[in-house]
Amino acid sequence: MTVLGSHVPDLRALELLVVVARAGSLGAAAAELGISQQAASSRVRTMESLVGEPLVARSKRGSELTPTGELLVEWSGRVLEAAHELDAGITALRADRRGHLAIAASLTIAEHMLPGWLVGLRGHQTQRGLQPTEITMTATNSARVTELVAAGEVALGFVEGPDAPGGLHRRLVGTDELVVVVGPTHPWASRPRRRVTAATL
Repeated sequence: MTVLGSHVPDLRALELLVVVARAGSLGAAAAELGISQQAASSRVRTMESLVGEPLVARSKRGSELTPTGELLVEWSGRVLEAAHELDAGITALRADRRGHLAIAASLTIAEHMLPGWLVGLRGHQTQRGLQPTEITMTATNSARVTELVAAGEVALGFVEGPDAPGGLHRRLVGTDELVVVVGPTHPWASRPRRRVTAATL
Protein backbone atom coordinates (compact mmCIF):
# COMPACT_ATOMS: atom_id res chain seq x y z
CA MET A 1 0.00 0.00 0.00
CA THR A 2 1.37 3.40 -1.02
CA VAL A 3 1.38 6.08 1.65
CA LEU A 4 -0.27 9.36 0.64
CA GLY A 5 2.14 12.20 0.00
CA SER A 6 2.11 15.54 1.75
CA HIS A 7 0.56 17.45 -1.17
CA VAL A 8 -2.96 15.98 -1.05
CA PRO A 9 -5.51 18.65 -0.04
CA ASP A 10 -8.23 18.06 2.51
CA LEU A 11 -11.45 16.60 1.08
CA ARG A 12 -13.48 19.57 2.32
CA ALA A 13 -11.11 21.91 0.54
CA LEU A 14 -11.41 19.96 -2.71
CA GLU A 15 -15.18 20.06 -2.39
CA LEU A 16 -15.01 23.83 -1.93
CA LEU A 17 -12.97 24.21 -5.10
CA VAL A 18 -15.54 22.20 -7.08
CA VAL A 19 -18.37 24.39 -5.77
CA VAL A 20 -16.43 27.58 -6.58
CA ALA A 21 -16.09 26.37 -10.17
CA ARG A 22 -19.84 25.84 -10.39
CA ALA A 23 -21.04 28.87 -8.41
CA GLY A 24 -18.55 31.37 -9.84
CA SER A 25 -18.07 33.02 -6.47
CA LEU A 26 -16.17 32.16 -3.34
CA GLY A 27 -18.90 33.75 -1.22
CA ALA A 28 -21.65 31.75 -2.93
CA ALA A 29 -19.65 28.55 -2.54
CA ALA A 30 -19.11 29.25 1.15
CA ALA A 31 -22.83 29.86 1.65
CA GLU A 32 -23.73 26.63 -0.14
CA LEU A 33 -21.37 24.63 2.07
CA GLY A 34 -22.49 26.38 5.24
CA ILE A 35 -19.15 27.96 6.13
CA SER A 36 -17.99 31.56 6.43
CA GLN A 37 -16.26 33.29 3.55
CA GLN A 38 -13.23 33.73 5.79
CA ALA A 39 -13.06 29.96 6.34
CA ALA A 40 -13.44 29.37 2.60
CA SER A 41 -10.60 31.78 1.81
CA SER A 42 -8.42 30.03 4.38
CA ARG A 43 -9.05 26.65 2.75
CA VAL A 44 -8.15 28.03 -0.66
CA ARG A 45 -4.92 29.54 0.67
CA THR A 46 -3.99 26.23 2.29
CA MET A 47 -4.54 24.38 -1.01
CA GLU A 48 -2.56 26.95 -2.93
CA SER A 49 0.29 26.52 -0.46
CA LEU A 50 0.20 22.74 -0.94
CA VAL A 51 0.05 22.91 -4.74
CA GLY A 52 2.49 25.81 -5.03
CA GLU A 53 0.36 27.77 -7.51
CA PRO A 54 -2.74 30.02 -7.45
CA LEU A 55 -6.00 28.12 -7.82
CA VAL A 56 -8.63 30.86 -7.68
CA ALA A 57 -8.54 34.23 -9.41
CA ARG A 58 -10.70 36.86 -7.71
CA SER A 59 -12.22 39.89 -9.39
CA LYS A 60 -15.13 42.30 -8.92
CA ARG A 61 -17.32 39.93 -10.94
CA GLY A 62 -16.63 36.97 -8.66
CA SER A 63 -14.13 34.13 -8.59
CA GLU A 64 -12.92 31.81 -11.31
CA LEU A 65 -10.45 28.97 -11.31
CA THR A 66 -6.99 29.31 -12.76
CA PRO A 67 -5.87 26.62 -15.24
CA THR A 68 -4.20 24.81 -12.33
CA GLY A 69 -7.41 25.09 -10.32
CA GLU A 70 -9.42 23.62 -13.19
CA LEU A 71 -6.97 20.74 -13.47
CA LEU A 72 -7.22 20.07 -9.74
CA VAL A 73 -11.03 20.02 -9.95
CA GLU A 74 -10.83 17.51 -12.79
CA TRP A 75 -8.55 15.26 -10.77
CA SER A 76 -10.70 15.65 -7.67
CA GLY A 77 -13.83 14.23 -9.28
CA ARG A 78 -13.06 10.56 -8.67
CA VAL A 79 -11.61 11.27 -5.23
CA LEU A 80 -14.75 13.07 -4.04
CA GLU A 81 -17.00 10.43 -5.61
CA ALA A 82 -15.16 7.72 -3.69
CA ALA A 83 -15.37 9.80 -0.50
CA HIS A 84 -19.15 10.16 -0.88
CA GLU A 85 -19.47 6.40 -1.41
CA LEU A 86 -17.41 5.80 1.74
CA ASP A 87 -19.56 8.24 3.71
CA ALA A 88 -22.76 6.56 2.50
CA GLY A 89 -21.39 3.14 3.43
CA ILE A 90 -20.43 4.22 6.94
CA THR A 91 -23.83 5.86 7.39
CA ALA A 92 -25.51 2.61 6.37
CA LEU A 93 -23.36 0.63 8.81
CA ARG A 94 -24.31 2.95 11.66
CA ALA A 95 -27.99 2.68 10.74
CA ASP A 96 -27.81 -1.13 10.70
CA ARG A 97 -26.37 -1.17 14.20
CA ARG A 98 -29.19 0.94 15.55
CA GLY A 99 -32.22 -1.24 16.12
CA HIS A 100 -35.73 -0.17 15.26
CA LEU A 101 -38.85 -1.23 17.12
CA ALA A 102 -42.43 -0.45 16.14
CA ILE A 103 -44.93 -0.66 18.99
CA ALA A 104 -48.56 0.22 19.63
CA ALA A 105 -50.25 0.96 22.93
CA SER A 106 -53.68 1.79 24.23
CA LEU A 107 -54.16 5.45 25.04
CA THR A 108 -53.89 5.09 28.82
CA ILE A 109 -50.69 3.04 28.65
CA ALA A 110 -49.17 5.31 26.01
CA GLU A 111 -49.78 8.38 28.14
CA HIS A 112 -49.02 7.18 31.65
CA MET A 113 -46.72 4.14 31.51
CA LEU A 114 -44.75 3.89 28.28
CA PRO A 115 -42.79 7.16 28.67
CA GLY A 116 -41.15 5.86 31.84
CA TRP A 117 -40.47 2.46 30.31
CA LEU A 118 -38.86 3.99 27.23
CA VAL A 119 -36.64 6.29 29.29
CA GLY A 120 -35.52 3.28 31.31
CA LEU A 121 -34.74 1.31 28.14
CA ARG A 122 -32.67 4.13 26.70
CA GLY A 123 -30.76 4.55 29.96
CA HIS A 124 -30.05 0.82 30.15
CA GLN A 125 -28.75 0.73 26.57
CA THR A 126 -26.62 3.84 27.04
CA GLN A 127 -25.01 2.43 30.19
CA ARG A 128 -24.05 -0.70 28.26
CA GLY A 129 -22.57 1.32 25.40
CA LEU A 130 -25.30 0.32 22.95
CA GLN A 131 -26.95 2.46 20.32
CA PRO A 132 -30.42 3.43 21.65
CA THR A 133 -33.21 1.63 19.84
CA GLU A 134 -35.20 3.85 17.51
CA ILE A 135 -38.82 3.39 18.55
CA THR A 136 -41.95 4.21 16.58
CA MET A 137 -45.09 4.26 18.73
CA THR A 138 -48.75 4.31 17.74
CA ALA A 139 -51.23 5.33 20.43
CA THR A 140 -54.74 4.06 19.75
CA ASN A 141 -57.56 2.01 21.29
CA SER A 142 -56.97 -1.56 22.47
CA ALA A 143 -58.86 -3.16 19.58
CA ARG A 144 -56.70 -1.34 17.04
CA VAL A 145 -53.53 -2.29 18.93
CA THR A 146 -54.35 -5.99 18.60
CA GLU A 147 -55.15 -5.51 14.91
CA LEU A 148 -51.75 -3.92 14.30
CA VAL A 149 -49.95 -6.75 16.09
CA ALA A 150 -51.94 -9.43 14.27
CA ALA A 151 -51.19 -7.79 10.92
CA GLY A 152 -47.46 -7.62 11.69
CA GLU A 153 -47.41 -3.84 11.40
CA VAL A 154 -45.92 -3.53 14.90
CA ALA A 155 -43.78 -5.95 16.87
CA LEU A 156 -45.31 -5.32 20.29
CA GLY A 157 -48.67 -4.15 21.56
CA PHE A 158 -49.59 -2.96 25.05
CA VAL A 159 -53.24 -3.19 26.15
CA GLU A 160 -55.20 -3.49 29.38
CA GLY A 161 -56.96 -6.76 30.12
CA PRO A 162 -56.24 -10.33 31.19
CA ASP A 163 -56.76 -12.10 27.87
CA ALA A 164 -55.07 -11.98 24.49
CA PRO A 165 -57.06 -12.24 21.26
CA GLY A 166 -56.84 -15.51 19.37
CA GLY A 167 -53.51 -16.18 17.71
CA LEU A 168 -51.59 -13.70 19.87
CA HIS A 169 -49.47 -14.34 22.95
CA ARG A 170 -49.47 -12.19 26.08
CA ARG A 171 -47.08 -11.39 28.92
CA LEU A 172 -47.91 -9.44 32.06
CA VAL A 173 -45.61 -6.39 32.26
CA GLY A 174 -47.38 -4.27 34.86
CA THR A 175 -50.47 -3.67 36.92
CA ASP A 176 -52.55 -0.60 37.54
CA GLU A 177 -54.90 0.54 40.30
CA LEU A 178 -58.43 1.69 39.55
CA VAL A 179 -59.95 4.21 41.93
CA VAL A 180 -63.66 4.83 42.47
CA VAL A 181 -64.52 8.52 42.77
CA VAL A 182 -67.78 9.60 44.44
CA GLY A 183 -69.34 12.92 45.31
CA PRO A 184 -69.39 14.37 48.86
CA THR A 185 -73.02 13.31 49.44
CA HIS A 186 -72.54 9.71 48.34
CA PRO A 187 -72.92 7.09 51.13
CA TRP A 188 -69.36 5.87 50.53
CA ALA A 189 -67.89 9.34 51.06
CA SER A 190 -68.16 9.07 54.86
CA ARG A 191 -66.76 5.55 55.06
CA PRO A 192 -63.13 4.83 55.90
CA ARG A 193 -61.00 4.28 52.84
CA ARG A 194 -61.13 0.66 51.82
CA ARG A 195 -61.00 -1.55 48.75
CA VAL A 196 -64.11 -1.77 46.63
CA THR A 197 -64.70 -5.14 45.01
CA ALA A 198 -66.38 -5.77 41.69
CA ALA A 199 -69.23 -7.45 43.55
CA THR A 200 -69.80 -4.32 45.63
CA LEU A 201 -70.00 -2.23 42.53
